[in-house]
Amino acid sequence: MQRHVELLRTLSKLSPELAEQLISAWGSVNLHLLVHDITSGKDRRLISYLSAGLLRQFADLDEDHRRQFPSLAPPATASAPQALALDQDYLMVNERFPHVGQELRVTWGTPEFQPYMAGLMIDGRSVNRKGFPEEIVAALANIHRKHDQLFPALSHKSQAPVNDLAKDWIPFPSDENS
Repeated sequence: MQRHVELLRTLSKLSPELAEQLISAWGSVNLHLLVHDITSGKDRRLISYLSAGLLRQFADLDEDHRRQFPSLAPPATASAPQALALDQDYLMVNERFPHVGQELRVTWGTPEFQPYMAGLMIDGRSVNRKGFPEEIVAALANIHRKHDQLFPALSHKSQAPVNDLAKDWIPFPSDENS
């Protein structure tokens, strides 16, 4: 718990009762449930503050608790679709490409997410395709980054890259082209 002082300080400013609940839940199965509710959006007290950094801190807290108290840890689940459904990047992708949004929901938090994202961004077919608009590519990159932060064990970074360019397989819009 000592390692998570920064998270607790942030929470104390945003929601003191939530910080107190986390401290009280340390060492019980309730911590996992509370973290799940917060990161999935079910507990709405922090919904407007759930940045990628804060989500990463909650994932670290949950992971450390699982390591320290393995008998209390529920099986790791891919239960963040509610948080995904509240995400602005996801909402934009889903609105313009509902079939992509559906597949993102289905693969979210599973080992199939990385191959699906790779298939979206790298087309191996010989048919010429138009590709995604720049804002959708940026939104997909943000969704991918959030997934890696919430599910580090499923991250493409945890797998051995094919080459040095593999870590940059999602193109980001360039400011020079603006």
